[in-house]
Amino acid sequence: MRAAVAQAIRIMGEQFVLGRTIGDALVATLCILPGLAWWVANVVRFGSLQPDGYPKSYSDLLPHGHITVSHWLHGFFPGLTRSFFADFGWLEAPPPALVTAVLSVAVLVLVAVGIVRCGPRWATALLAQLSWVMPLIAIMDTSYSASNRIGALQGVQGRYLFVGVAAITATIGVAVGGRRSIGSTSQDSASEESAGPSRALTADDGLSLSWLYALLPVLALITAALGLAAGVAHFYVGTGFTGEVGTLSAWSPLRLRVLVPVGVVGAAAALAGAWLALRTPRRSLAD
Repeated sequence: MRAAVAQAIRIMGEQFVLGRTIGDALVATLCILPGLAWWVANVVRFGSLQPDGYPKSYSDLLPHGHITVSHWLHGFFPGLTRSFFADFGWLEAPPPALVTAVLSVAVLVLVAVGIVRCGPRWATALLAQLSWVMPLIAIMDTSYSASNRIGALQGVQGRYLFVGVAAITATIGVAVGGRRSIGSTSQDSASEESAGPSRALTADDGLSLSWLYALLPVLALITAALGLAAGVAHFYVGTGFTGEVGTLSAWSPLRLRVLVPVGVVGAAAALAGAWLALRTPRRSLAD
């Protein structure tokens, strides 16, 4: 019976290609252990992942209350995504909630697509996401505990997820890149080539990457324009956006007659970069 169970586990491991992930999992565990020890010590010594460290005499002076889970969720995730992407302080211009919501959904979808496109190494890509999933769980636990203690939203900091930016970026790169699976061996490559052009990378992949390269400067231009507009509307007082721009011009060392040409040159450079990315011939990725 035990032999049958062991055989079933082995077959499942081969089917899902988990064997290739064991080494990666061991390396990830060794990297996690030093930081994980801090959180374990907090739970053992203080009974919580992140104790506030306030003396009891001070804690007694804090307001006490209760917050429902739905109320906490309604404030937590918008605050987390906003502070992850662009909300860097109370005195800064907060990004629109719609922008951060769209960016969050786009990132999650691309990460899921990237994991699927990793092919035999999908488990390794999934494992890499623990670099931000585990901090997210810790943030949720400490935020709800603190919020429920005083009756107001506490501890929402998207910057704590920056530790997972490398894993997120690499996985998104797989999602938008060529069709070859990451971590493929020479045997995998040979089997792909013998399978014919449907499995090998072709010039079509190079064309799709060209569109991606062309899109980047345009996205940068749009982001800069929206950020400038949000900053002007937030920091400068005036009647309507035109009046706010006039206030900016009055306070800026450079008047609009200088700022506008600079903006036009920057926009032209971004569009020229996009055009060159499309026009520049590229070698087939199969070469």
